[in-house]
Amino acid sequence: MGFSVDTINLVLYLVQQLGVMLGVGAQTVLAVSYAVGRRTNTLEKREETLGPAAMRILLFGLVCIVLSGLAITYIHIATGQSVVVHTPAYLYKWILIGIVGVLALVMWRHPLTHFMWEGVASAHWYAIFILHVVAPLTTWTDLLVVYVLFVLGFMLMWYAVIHLVARPVSVQALPLKSTPAVKPPPPVLPKPAEKPKLVAAPVPAPVVHRTPPPPPPPKPVVVPPPPPKPIPPVIPVPHKPTPPPPPPVPQKPILPVPQKPIEDPDAHPGLPAIRVMPTTPQDVDRQMRAGSVQFDQQ
Repeated sequence: MGFSVDTINLVLYLVQQLGVMLGVGAQTVLAVSYAVGRRTNTLEKREETLGPAAMRILLFGLVCIVLSGLAITYIHIATGQSVVVHTPAYLYKWILIGIVGVLALVMWRHPLTHFMWEGVASAHWYAIFILHVVAPLTTWTDLLVVYVLFVLGFMLMWYAVIHLVARPVSVQALPLKSTPAVKPPPPVLPKPAEKPKLVAAPVPAPVVHRTPPPPPPPKPVVVPPPPPKPIPPVIPVPHKPTPPPPPPVPQKPILPVPQKPIEDPDAHPGLPAIRVMPTTPQDVDRQMRAGSVQFDQQ
């Protein structure tokens, strides 16, 4: 058994209506919790306990709105009713859904951050609710004018609520009721003084005279050594260049003295000479010696 288009449209409309109700309800809870937390100074505690649950419900409602809206858009286009999709109210609703989606992602971890964020988110969720219920056939100019006036009016009202209702009220002192006279308590009579008990005086401990310890020996006076005498600066002596040695005097060569040949060796007895045995009388005469040689005369 198939479902008709009207039945499917009705189911999708109910899903979208459920998403709008969950989103508006969760945002209302967050706004009221913020105002009460400002009054009682318990914002951090409420953000830890109530904030995550409210944000999960808000995101679930937002998912229902988006999924059902996409399905409705597809049915309109498939059945040849694309004119409905291009109407200003239909497109404006998708713009508001995108704005609340971005705000939900920004406020996911800290849903009770600031009164400005709470006011902007609440204004857009209530605008979606009104637009979903009324669904007017109007122009873009009228929608923009109504949007600006609605958001500004809601923010002024939210500002007044935060600064007037959420402001702590000072408690005035109430007048005291007349109380019956209370009889004063009877005076307390002092007790008779007791006789003082004789207490033996404590015997002082014997005083032991101790000889004082000898004074410590005087510390030796350390005389610092005299400072070293300054070393006189070394004056460099100019080095005179040694003169070169004089050139050697050339000596005259010693020429040998010419000697005369010795004719008479006996006149110079110190000279070496060779004595030759004479063999003839002429040799003896030439030697100028006494004749000691006897010749055999035959």
